[in-house]
Amino acid sequence: MLYYHGSPKVGLTILKPFLCADSNLQKPCVYLTSNRALAALYIWNRPFRWMNYGIREDGVPVYTESFPGALSTFYSGVRGCVYTCRGNYTENGTGISVVVVSEEPVPVEATEPIDDAYKELLRLEDAGELVIRRYESLSEEQLEAQNTMILREIRQENLLRRPESPLSLFLQERFPTLWERAKKQMLSEAPK
Repeated sequence: MLYYHGSPKVGLTILKPFLCADSNLQKPCVYLTSNRALAALYIWNRPFRWMNYGIREDGVPVYTESFPGALSTFYSGVRGCVYTCRGNYTENGTGISVVVVSEEPVPVEATEPIDDAYKELLRLEDAGELVIRRYESLSEEQLEAQNTMILREIRQENLLRRPESPLSLFLQERFPTLWERAKKQMLSEAPK
């Protein structure tokens, strides 16, 4: 079966297992997907990941902006590749239905250079292979769900105790009100 892997790294011939900090897996793996559009979302050049997406029942990824212009901010001008691989992988453990993992290196069968990830994601949206929910179109309920997700991320990643990490700095800059709210929650929960 064909699988895809998106990366900002160009010229790979073998995909090597790595320990992903934001994965629930505690072992080095190569992450592959049967969905090319999802692979394109991983052409990312930041020192942290901030990808807010889900997979519809029909397998189409749905990317949700967590602030105005998020898609452009993260992807505009970013170069990388979508790598195609072949294999039989069944276990994934990631909780994402279209994702599989390999604990062994995976040979690359084909390489598709992407000159601008933002333009590629817009092309995928036009082709119906990706849904992009723009921040401005989100309902009050969806905005509150975004806030809850951001607060959960601050707590789960213990970011208040690591205020100088790249993800912490990003969240402090983009979501100062939520950052302060998280600090107040932490203080109110502290033993007295």
